[in-house]
Amino acid sequence: MKKHIILTLVLVMIISLPMSLPISAATNLNVDYVGSYWSTHVAYDCSESLSLNVILISYERDTIRNLYAKAHLFEGAYSKDHTDSITIYYDVPVNYGDMFTLTFPNIYLENVKPGYHTVTIDITAYVSSGGSIVTKTTTIHVLVYVSKYTSILKITGLEWIYNGEHVVPLPGSSNIVFRIKLYNRGDYTIGSIVANASLPKGISLVSQGGTCSGELGAGKLCNLDLYLNISEFVKPGNYNMNLNLTYQIRDGGAQYLIKDSYVVEFRISDPGTVDTKLNITAVSWGRGSPQAAYPASKNIPLTVTITNNGRYSVNNVIVSAVKTPNGVLPVNNASICATTLPSLSQCTTQLFFDIEPYVKPGLYNITLNVSYILPYGGALIQKEKSIVIPVPIEQYAGLEKNRRLFIVDYGWQNDWPVYPNTEKAIYTVTFANKLPYAVSGIVANMSLPHGFTDKEDKSFVVAYVPGPVSSEQTFTIQFKINVGDVSPGIHVANLTVSYVVETGRSKYLLSENYTLPLDVKRSGDVEFITSFWTEGSSGPGDYGKTLYVVFRNNNIPSMKGIIGNFILPKGFIITLTNSSEALLAPLSTGSIPQMVGSVPKNIQNIVVSALVSGATQATASQTTMSEGEFIIFSIPIGISDNVKPGTYEGTVTLNFIDQWGNVREFNKTFTIPVFGSVRLVKITPPYVYAEVRGTNTTFTIGLVNIGSGKIENVYAIAYSTTPYVVIGDPVRYVGELKPNGTRKLTYTLFFNPALPQNMPLGGTVPVIITISYRDPQGLMRTVNQSVAVVLVPTIDLKIFDVSYEATESGIRVSGILANLGAATARNVEIEVYVGNASGYSLIGDIDPSTQMSFSVDVPFKGNASEITFEMRYKDYFYNEKTVKQTIPITIVGIPKTTTTPAAQQPALIDIYKIAIVILVGAFLASIAIILRSYVKRRWRT
Repeated sequence: MKKHIILTLVLVMIISLPMSLPISAATNLNVDYVGSYWSTHVAYDCSESLSLNVILISYERDTIRNLYAKAHLFEGAYSKDHTDSITIYYDVPVNYGDMFTLTFPNIYLENVKPGYHTVTIDITAYVSSGGSIVTKTTTIHVLVYVSKYTSILKITGLEWIYNGEHVVPLPGSSNIVFRIKLYNRGDYTIGSIVANASLPKGISLVSQGGTCSGELGAGKLCNLDLYLNISEFVKPGNYNMNLNLTYQIRDGGAQYLIKDSYVVEFRISDPGTVDTKLNITAVSWGRGSPQAAYPASKNIPLTVTITNNGRYSVNNVIVSAVKTPNGVLPVNNASICATTLPSLSQCTTQLFFDIEPYVKPGLYNITLNVSYILPYGGALIQKEKSIVIPVPIEQYAGLEKNRRLFIVDYGWQNDWPVYPNTEKAIYTVTFANKLPYAVSGIVANMSLPHGFTDKEDKSFVVAYVPGPVSSEQTFTIQFKINVGDVSPGIHVANLTVSYVVETGRSKYLLSENYTLPLDVKRSGDVEFITSFWTEGSSGPGDYGKTLYVVFRNNNIPSMKGIIGNFILPKGFIITLTNSSEALLAPLSTGSIPQMVGSVPKNIQNIVVSALVSGATQATASQTTMSEGEFIIFSIPIGISDNVKPGTYEGTVTLNFIDQWGNVREFNKTFTIPVFGSVRLVKITPPYVYAEVRGTNTTFTIGLVNIGSGKIENVYAIAYSTTPYVVIGDPVRYVGELKPNGTRKLTYTLFFNPALPQNMPLGGTVPVIITISYRDPQGLMRTVNQSVAVVLVPTIDLKIFDVSYEATESGIRVSGILANLGAATARNVEIEVYVGNASGYSLIGDIDPSTQMSFSVDVPFKGNASEITFEMRYKDYFYNEKTVKQTIPITIVGIPKTTTTPAAQQPALIDIYKIAIVILVGAFLASIAIILRSYVKRRWRT
């Protein structure tokens, strides 16, 4: 606003210059100096844009129309354009007694000492006097005061910060923030603050920051952040820093450039005062799961767990063994646990040690050194601490005194027996490694007793096992030994075993001595068990029957390639060679589940199975017969007719290869049972007749033993295959049946007289006779035979109502002939005998339940007491039959005889027949009517 006023006055003066106002010569201007002041009321060195106000009073009687004032500044003060004077124009009329103020703007102070300074002001004024303008001048000396600056900035606090956290400075801290808190306690606004720090040796300023780069109002705080690097060679202690602050103060339009100096005291802390809590929380032998450490352990790991329980993270955690007991040697002296171990975390590492064999079990102390780097406040602090830990060295529980290799088992391979004169027998010894380490390079040297040699006929045998064999594992050493002609019993051998203990990087050699028994058994044996005929008992004259001879392997573990050289007694031949001697191989079977007394049924089953499976005797059997198994030979034998029943003995030489591969022989005897043979059990006769009378009939058969041996426990079971015929009491026990002996058996045959439709009553019925018996060898045999039972239907001819009458030639005998049987009597003839006379008549066929009358003339004269009737007829099979019947009657030769009413019986029979036919016809008609109605209903449906 003042600038605009001054410019306006200048323009008015320029405009008024052309006016013709008289201007007089210059005179002294009558004004007095009243006072002066800075526009900001205070001025300091380095102030800028100051305004100096000079107050004057006018004693001019005329009005001062305007004036020019030129201020000559003191040393160190200059104008805006860097001159030492400032000229102003004042155009406000001033009357007598008026006070007015001249303002000199834009004064700059630089290197001005505090105190009073003089400013000389030359004034040229234009005064109106009597219609003219008078120029008057004057010089005024103004005394101004430049104050000594008292800082309005106060340091209210000091902080050390790193990564946002408050820390203490340490030697080696890098880029740590030294924060100085400044407070503006003045009344003016402070511009940006520039700091210049003079730091102690070893401490350097990297950069500045904070909140003091902007304006700082009165009563406000700001943070001056100095980023420092502190050398690691700086020693802990108190240090001073000269801090020069340059800033501006604004008061109205004035600015003061202030430079303040401070001495800031701070402390570099001892790194030993800063640490975290790093502890060893777990120690154990082994990697992963804890394990035991034993004397002579090599390269055994000691697992160490370190936990950071402090507030600071650490780097490069290294564990090292600095002190160990005598005999405990570190393999790796140090191991890094973690490159970074944050707070409340843990790490694990392993140190490896060798434990000498002479170290006794017990508890030992190992001193571990834990070194790490603690990053704090920009410094990397090297830390370390020593910790003593107890570690156990134990006695291995499985280790037996003076027996590191423990013999678990010993003896001949597979527990096979060894006999004198056995070659290539294998003796095995099984050891258990009771050391806590693996063993390898095992050399076993067995010193043999007298009579025992190795394959090169030496008195010792050596075996080698390369290994390695782990702890608590077993291994077996085999020795191949030849046994000479020694006596059975226990023989003693000495064994020395040397081996290498695998303890890690280092190894050592041990050896141990043992005493072992060599057991030699008596030679094994094969026992004859039995011999039998599977085709039945044999007798004289049999040829080609197979005799099975069974031996048992009593105590030989293995018999291979068995061959038997059989020799039979006189009267016997082997049909394969047609001589009494043959070389045979056994059947390829061995196990027999059971032997039952003298009845070798199970052996027989196995023999038959062997035959079915195709076992042959062409070559030696390749089947291996183990201990307890049976050796079975099949021998086809021919027996001479001159051989009497009995038991005979043969010899055999058994040749085989035993379990050790040695060829051995046994001479044995065996029995040949000749108890007689049963060639056939015959039924006689092959057919029988049985007359049908009522519901049953009987027939009789005979059992005949065709052979040379008796049979025992004979049972005969009869059954019919015809549905309407049943054998009553079908099972019969016969008992003993001697050679060529016969036993009669009578059976009752039951049948249904109501035969099925269209089936004749008579006929041939086959009856099966099953004969079960034990032959002379005791084997159960069964034979099925059949007998033809011819059923003959019954024809029973009876004569009733006999009478006679006298005739010229004799007598006439009359009567009724009835067939009371079940079959038709064909071609019936009757002949009547009275005394010495007889008469004949042909009756014809008489059906069952039918009667016929007859009359026969007999040339008889005289007296008689009976009449004999002879009836001839043909039966169901057209065989001629004759039946006689004698009826007592008194004949006196009277001329006439009264006949009985029975002669009318045939007429009655005809009436009965007609009635039956009528009834049957009525029945069939009713059935037809019923069927017709049923068919109609079905058709409608």
